[in-house]
Amino acid sequence: MAKIYYFSGTGNSLSLAKRLAGNLEAEIRSVGTYLKNPEELDDDLIGLVTPVYCMSIPPVVHEFLQRLRIKSNPYLFCVADMGATQGKALQQVQELLAVRGLKLSAGYALPMPDNSIAFSTPFSNRSVMLAKALEQVDTIAFDVKARRDNSAILGTNPVWQVANLTGWLVMDKLVAVKKRKVNSTKCIHCGNCARVCPAHCINIADGLPVFGQPCYSCFACAQWCPAHAISLGRLTPNDKNCYTNPAITVAEMEEYNRK
Repeated sequence: MAKIYYFSGTGNSLSLAKRLAGNLEAEIRSVGTYLKNPEELDDDLIGLVTPVYCMSIPPVVHEFLQRLRIKSNPYLFCVADMGATQGKALQQVQELLAVRGLKLSAGYALPMPDNSIAFSTPFSNRSVMLAKALEQVDTIAFDVKARRDNSAILGTNPVWQVANLTGWLVMDKLVAVKKRKVNSTKCIHCGNCARVCPAHCINIADGLPVFGQPCYSCFACAQWCPAHAISLGRLTPNDKNCYTNPAITVAEMEEYNRK
């Protein structure tokens, strides 16, 4: 059997996971759902698709790799999708698995449109990036089927640590992205924010979102809001800086985030 775990806020990682699952006849599972109900895996193929945050894996993916329970010794691979550079994301996955006595056999980095709001990818570049990523995913699936090993060449960007520390400092302290607020005059009461949240920490009360914990800083609630009614600290989404993967719908985000 084969499983592909993913974490996604705006659909990039989910779109890649779906493409891989189709090529590899694998089940798709959510990282967030696994953390709520950990199970021991006995699959011979396990993949991870994760975005890159500040040149590293998101904290929730870090926790997932620490708590992941694997009974067998499967072929493990990871796909990291990033706006600019993967930094140390793949090597982090490799190191976290090695501590558990597991081997990351293959790792791949794919450029995708950036969903950071602050540094959004220009519209003119998005379709080209997405088309190239899908081509690369098919090549990755071919390599995975052949059980190819590229673990010896997984490298790291030498400036990743400085960028990582600075990035999180800016996002958490200066921008304060976890301070989510809704503009009640803009909100159209669609409930999309609660439906797409991978942490399942948003409830709707009197038609408005109530933000709880944990927050994964994935920006899903703001990005999927059709009225741009949700702000993340000092980040204010608009038509120019918002992005969601065009191949993924709100319904799919809700469905797969609960698997």
